[in-house]
Amino acid sequence: MKQAEEDLHAKWSKAKEEQYFNFPLIKKYFKNKLRRGLDSFQVIPDKVSEDLYLDEVFEFVDRTVSKVGQQFLYYKLRVVSGDIEELRHFDRLVDSFSQNEEQRKHCQLTLRTLEKGDSFYLEELIHGEPIKPPKWYPLVYVLTFSVLVLIILAFVFPVLLFFLLPLFVANILIHYWNKENINYYLIALGEFSKAYDAGVKLSNVGLIKSHFVDTGFLQRLIPLKKKMRWVSLNNKLEDETTTIFYSLFELLKMAFNLEILFFFSLIEDVEKKRTALDELFQFIGEIDAAISTASYRAGLEVYCKPSFCEPKQLKIDSLTHPLLANCIPNDLQLSQKGLLLTGSNMSGKTTFIRSVGINMLLAQTIYTCTASNFIAPFSRIFTSVKISDDLLTEKSYYFEEVSTIKAFIDSSHNSEPAIFILDEIFKGTNTVERISGGKAILSYLAKRNHLVFVSTHDIELTELLQREFDLYHFSESIHNTQLVFDHKLKFGPLRTRNAIKILQISGYPSEILEEANSIVSKIENVSG
Repeated sequence: MKQAEEDLHAKWSKAKEEQYFNFPLIKKYFKNKLRRGLDSFQVIPDKVSEDLYLDEVFEFVDRTVSKVGQQFLYYKLRVVSGDIEELRHFDRLVDSFSQNEEQRKHCQLTLRTLEKGDSFYLEELIHGEPIKPPKWYPLVYVLTFSVLVLIILAFVFPVLLFFLLPLFVANILIHYWNKENINYYLIALGEFSKAYDAGVKLSNVGLIKSHFVDTGFLQRLIPLKKKMRWVSLNNKLEDETTTIFYSLFELLKMAFNLEILFFFSLIEDVEKKRTALDELFQFIGEIDAAISTASYRAGLEVYCKPSFCEPKQLKIDSLTHPLLANCIPNDLQLSQKGLLLTGSNMSGKTTFIRSVGINMLLAQTIYTCTASNFIAPFSRIFTSVKISDDLLTEKSYYFEEVSTIKAFIDSSHNSEPAIFILDEIFKGTNTVERISGGKAILSYLAKRNHLVFVSTHDIELTELLQREFDLYHFSESIHNTQLVFDHKLKFGPLRTRNAIKILQISGYPSEILEEANSIVSKIENVSG
């Protein structure tokens, strides 16, 4: 126990190192919930998740102990409930764990009973397709009753024992057919037994009692837990296969079809208790997710809790990206306007707008931002950052981006605030149509109660959109033939061009540089 506590203390405030993240299983609870339908403010689409590197952010934020907690935390980051009071309630639990190390460690030690991979399958009891008895299942009752009757009558007519042999063979076949088909399901049932015990222990912890008013689901699951004693006995005996007790027990189960009869009776109870099982899952998951968030906060040099304001307002101080060590902090304030961001490649444009997006998501899910101050409207999040050609469906880059932005336009008609994040709008088409189409679309999105963040190389857009957008830029300088990026957000449009200078310091032939500069001068004279 002491070693376990020391291990927990050593890992506190630190990201999990060298740990394999089994995302297909981690995402299972979220995907099954989504399949059955979710009533929420926003379910974060796969596109937004990929654009914001949410899986990588999850790996950094995740400090959970149990597999149940890991699945629930991922679900929490993908589903924005929209209930601010619920979010603050979660935050109070996080603070309680931050302030009470003794009770926190007690909870973590309890959660460790669910840390092995098998615990991923607990959610099968909530969302899995129920196993239905085979069509010939009534025959099981007939065979069981027949065996029982023949055994009783054999005391009077011993010759009847000969008729038991074919019945016993039939029951053996049924027994092993059933065992082959239910083994994977028994794993989930075994995890329920551990989860229930953990839930009872957690419910008796002082700070948990004050936070969770209703734990009635534990009472509703008692009948199911009692039935699971039989499964526990079965598992224990299977670990001692060389003993005579196991052999006798197996014979008894085969003779009277006990295992298959009990199993399908248990499945009926599981079906009736799915809601209570989900409440148990969420109870354990929220506790582990809250401890994880407390550990995440403890490892941050600077963090804040968000404040939510009226639409089309934003004030952020010392914003950083959670995944970047030594990230340069930046401030931003907007009022009734969007953000139009210019700058060269590698200057920090895309990273900055991603930082705003991921912090908006973390604000609305775990009430934590990597900034010293974060004030924004509660908003749905839409992104168009990573676009690529799809060779399999023959979709071009441009067509894929057109489809994504059309979804933005449709979503903009919703009265609820949204934040639209676009990186290099329409870079898959020619300059004239990119600028004209981009201007029209960005103006359209900026009309309502939405915040629009766009990064671009097109300086022309700064002149066309300066009434609807605040202009900011990132810049770099050249020192001793080296590019130097300060990654500081600066007010106003970008006034300098360094692309040809970069060609020069990269050793391009002078003939190319002279012609390029000559063409730039001609274009500027024509446009001037």
